[in-house]
Amino acid sequence: MVTVVYLDSLFLVNTVMDYALLRAAAALSGEPLRRLRLLSGALFGGLYAALRYVPSFAFLRAGPMVLAAGVAMVLLAFSGTRRFLRQVLLFFGVACAFAGGVLAAAIFSGNPLTLPVGMEPLLLGGAICYGLFLLVFRCAAKYGGDGEKLVDVKLACFGHRVELRALVDTGNTLTDPMTNRPVLVAEGEALRDLLPRRLRTLLTPERLRDPVAAMGLASEAGLGARFRLLPYRAVGTDGGLLLALRVDEAEIGRRREKNVLVALSPHPLSDGAWTALAPDGQLL
Repeated sequence: MVTVVYLDSLFLVNTVMDYALLRAAAALSGEPLRRLRLLSGALFGGLYAALRYVPSFAFLRAGPMVLAAGVAMVLLAFSGTRRFLRQVLLFFGVACAFAGGVLAAAIFSGNPLTLPVGMEPLLLGGAICYGLFLLVFRCAAKYGGDGEKLVDVKLACFGHRVELRALVDTGNTLTDPMTNRPVLVAEGEALRDLLPRRLRTLLTPERLRDPVAAMGLASEAGLGARFRLLPYRAVGTDGGLLLALRVDEAEIGRRREKNVLVALSPHPLSDGAWTALAPDGQLL
């Protein structure tokens, strides 16, 4: 029996599934959801899946090539992350879970599982697994270790958006001295996609360690009104300054507010479980 493989369908289905895998891995690790990067990784995965069935590219079916393709997908989707190895392991772990879901769907539907996998069991199994991932991890993600409360944060500025995972920090007393409003704190690197591409070097750790110089660069670029220098005090630090960015909109959990000030930390705030600290209570 000859199996007919339609490369366009194979590319499309695998791109959709790979996007779901990468998004699930991002959600598990707390990485910001950079959709264009996730899409680039998924498109690469879809192209790889289609080329595997072209006779002249049969070598792509070898185990090492499969592994290399998966690593390349993660590299495209999460380039610049400090936890690359962790992302690779999470991606393959999620992929194995999805594969189990596809196998289960094929068994319960009574259809034999053949290669390439039919569209029905692939989409059904993938949809079930993705739904379970969202249900389980949205519930689990509300709390970290030791009962720490976590919330999703979405920020919008300059026509760009980023999504973060934030710890609700009752000890975060940082406020804007001009308005007395509480301030959100976030890792500077996690907000780089909010700025125009030519200005993203403003939010590198090296720049943020010298907030006065970074403020000067922002002013030279015509963005001085968007940035502020905030004084702060912390354990082991009598006093210091943080560069802060005023974003157009912030969605923190279920509340949405305009013109929120976000202090930019030059240092990681956790081991990857969250990349921001949200004040306990309303920002208004």
